[in-house]
Amino acid sequence: MKRRSRNCCLILLLVLLPALASADKPTWARKATGFAGVCPSGNCRSLRIVAPDKKSAVEVLYQDGNAYLRITAPDQSVREVRDVSSSPSNDLLWAPDSKAFFVDGAEGMSSPGFVQVYLLDEAQVRALDVTQPAEQDMVKTYPPCKAVYLDLATCRKMERDPEYNLTAIDWVKDSSAIVLMAEVPCTSNFGGIMCQSMGYEVEVPSGKILKRMTPAEFKSEWQKNMVQRFRIPEPPQYQN
Repeated sequence: MKRRSRNCCLILLLVLLPALASADKPTWARKATGFAGVCPSGNCRSLRIVAPDKKSAVEVLYQDGNAYLRITAPDQSVREVRDVSSSPSNDLLWAPDSKAFFVDGAEGMSSPGFVQVYLLDEAQVRALDVTQPAEQDMVKTYPPCKAVYLDLATCRKMERDPEYNLTAIDWVKDSSAIVLMAEVPCTSNFGGIMCQSMGYEVEVPSGKILKRMTPAEFKSEWQKNMVQRFRIPEPPQYQN
C-alpha cells in the first residue's frame, strides 16, 4: 500500500510540475514574468516579482477572480494598483533601474493587445498609456482607407480608433523608453492591411517616438528578446 501511495504521489507531482513551471512563463517579452490577469477558478497562485535593485517588488494577488498589484518601494512603503486590465495572459517586466515596470496583455484574436506602464516615483502609481503616437503612426504608414476589402465607413472608424495590437518587448535607456511591437490584427476585418507591423522605441512617459523600425529591422534587432517568433508580413494590398 505504501508503495502504491508513493507511486500515486509521484504521478500526481509529475502531472502538476509542468503547470507549476509554466505559471510564470512570459507570453511576449522574453525577460518578463508571466501571470494570469483573470482567475475564475480562484486557484491562481500569487507571485512576487523582485526589481533588479532587490529593494522593490511587485506582488501579483487575486480578489474576486481578478489580479491586482501590491508594490513595495525601497523605503518599504506599500501601494496597491487595482486598475490592471484583466487579461488571460500578462507579462510584467521591471526597468533596469528599478524605477518603473510595464504590463503587457491581450484578450485574444478579437481584442487588441495593450501595454500599461507604471512609474514608482509618482505619488499615485497608475497605469500610463504610452502607445498612442505609435498607433497613430501605424495608421499613417498603412492607411486603412487605401486598403482593399474595407468600405469607407469601416476605414474611417479605424482611422479614429485603430484598436491595433501593441506589445512591449523590452526597456531601453533604463526607465526612459521601451520597445514596442505594433501590429494590425491578422483578421479579415482589417482588409488589405491585416497583419502589417512596425517596431518602435518610445519615450516614457510621453510616448514620443524615438525610433521607427520596419518589420525586417525590428526582427533583426529584437527577435532575441521575444518569446514568440516574429513573422515579417506580406506586403499590404491597396486599391488601384
